[in-house]
Amino acid sequence: MKPQVVLKEEDTNTGSQKNIGSEEVRQIVSAETSKELRDMLRSVVATGTGRNAEVKGFSVGGKSGTSEPDYSDKTAEYIASFMGVAPTTDPEYAVLVIIRAPKGKSRQGGQVAAPVVSQILKDIFTNTKLVTNAERTEANANEIKTKDFVGKTVKEVNEIVKAEGINVVLNSKNPESKVTKQLPRAGTIIDKSGKIYLNTDDSESIKQVEVPDLKKKTKAEVISILNARGLNVNIDGTEGVVMIQDPNPGQTVDTGNVVKVTIKKELAEGH
Repeated sequence: MKPQVVLKEEDTNTGSQKNIGSEEVRQIVSAETSKELRDMLRSVVATGTGRNAEVKGFSVGGKSGTSEPDYSDKTAEYIASFMGVAPTTDPEYAVLVIIRAPKGKSRQGGQVAAPVVSQILKDIFTNTKLVTNAERTEANANEIKTKDFVGKTVKEVNEIVKAEGINVVLNSKNPESKVTKQLPRAGTIIDKSGKIYLNTDDSESIKQVEVPDLKKKTKAEVISILNARGLNVNIDGTEGVVMIQDPNPGQTVDTGNVVKVTIKKELAEGH
């Protein structure tokens, strides 16, 4: 495509507008070559050095990079990078993360930069306002997408809960009361064991709780701890312990909020 900086022209006298269409210059690669390249990028994330860029439920592809700016200087800093693209079936997003002089045991792009790409893409995918045609590659039986209850009466909420088996916490028994706030908000992905907290127009505000420290906890421990505090969880990964969490420990949030955690296997010493 020809580079374009003007979207449309507008006549200030008449108010008429003229859209500036995009101009195709030439096709760089064939459809077959494009698919082959996308399949290769997908394999890097699915089974290769880019596994840390994976986002559960989506087809992510990518390529890692590790470079040394000055090969003659053995003390020179490394640069770790990872380029991610998704979904590989019909790409919509491309993310490039470059980290100069990474700290820690690893300096490889697949270990240092790929997890950042994963988190960025996950944030995009879980925001329903941004996702249009992102294709789910597998159903996740352990997750649900929260419904929109705001504006509904307690009676209507109870009917939905009974029909669909959703876990909700209502602070009003008046069937005519209306939901004014919900946490997590509609469209949020949470573990199916979680609960949706609803505030109504005749009840007190939702209480606040402190986010616990989940580092090094297993998936089962995370679910148990957060459920006990009235918090929901969105888990990325299946095996290992928590390496990353958001919000950070000690932060105060409303009951029902989602804590995002990334679970990975711990690397053995010397690897």
